[in-house]
Amino acid sequence: SWNGPLPSEEAVSRWMIHPDRDVVLWGASTGAGKTHIGTAMLYSAQNSGRKCFWISAIELAQRIFDEEKDIAQPTKTRFERSQVAMLDDWGRETGSAIFGKEKVISALDYRYNHRLPTIVTTNMDIARAEAYEPRVWSRLSSGLVLHEFTGADMRLAD
Repeated sequence: SWNGPLPSEEAVSRWMIHPDRDVVLWGASTGAGKTHIGTAMLYSAQNSGRKCFWISAIELAQRIFDEEKDIAQPTKTRFERSQVAMLDDWGRETGSAIFGKEKVISALDYRYNHRLPTIVTTNMDIARAEAYEPRVWSRLSSGLVLHEFTGADMRLAD
């Protein structure tokens, strides 16, 4: 179960009605519900008529790397241009492809610079996220930050 402090209901409700800023769901615990809650928020945005896109950081880095010969870069373009996007497991992309971290950072920069809200899940704690990429963390953390998800892996529960 999740034991961290909840953001105000008003802040989450406002975002669900009008997703206008980034959301970060973070915590070192695996299976604590970050992806589940982030996906529910993404579905809420989609149900309100917004074009949405979900992808893991590892998959995004690998697809961008594989598609570099293709000028259209469909995955990167879909991620960058969706009205609301979700990037799952930010921080795990470093080993997925050569320059994986840089590819993901570039896509996140594009979304931030074009004021397109992104839901990001990560197992990094705040200090590690700041060290991993200070500029991106600064931008992401200016949005709605859902505090540390902790607890046992819900996928392993009876």
